[in-house]
Amino acid sequence: MYPWHTRRSARLTAAGALASALVVTFAATPVTASAAESPSGSAAGAGARPAAARLAYGADPRPRDAYDDDGWGSGYAEPEQLGLANYAGGAVRVRKELAPLLRKLLWLTEHVYGYRIDASQSWGYARRTVRGGVRISNHGRGLAIDLNAGANPMGADLRSDLPPRLIRIWEQHGFDWGGYYRGRKDAMHFEFADHIDTVDRYFASARALVLKHERLGDWS
Repeated sequence: MYPWHTRRSARLTAAGALASALVVTFAATPVTASAAESPSGSAAGAGARPAAARLAYGADPRPRDAYDDDGWGSGYAEPEQLGLANYAGGAVRVRKELAPLLRKLLWLTEHVYGYRIDASQSWGYARRTVRGGVRISNHGRGLAIDLNAGANPMGADLRSDLPPRLIRIWEQHGFDWGGYYRGRKDAMHFEFADHIDTVDRYFASARALVLKHERLGDWS
């Protein structure tokens, strides 16, 4: 079994396990992890010390997936390939195949984890290349979204108010988080990193979680 098959199998297994287990809610708490520390050991700027942030978010739970076709195609997504993933205050444009899964994850984000999405600071599809490069961005492929850019900025320091358990839910449903990038951090950024054929299984898991929380009424 190739390494990428192993990683995807592990994620799909985790997603299946989630569908049969309750998710513990986690209050959103701002966390800061600085790439450069002051002599006292505190992070540069406001926020938690880097050690506390590393404990909160932990290490990247798996190796980065290679940037490859994965059945999505390597070029820009065309308008007819895009659909809307709605949340309480707005919507983001992504590939049609991903939109149903994203609707469920965005619902969990807001209603279970209490993380309110600011439509003025959140985006999906954008026809552009990777910042500072020539490769087509996963935003351009319709596979990525940004959440609350102001609270989760791109930079050398990891600054984020995303609940760590929320990040785990997204990862267990096929998405990579930009806060784990080895170089410049991109905490607003989530991109789908699995093959197009895995989307339906991730959707089934996310749908089961939404139905469970709706049935139990443990959401705001």
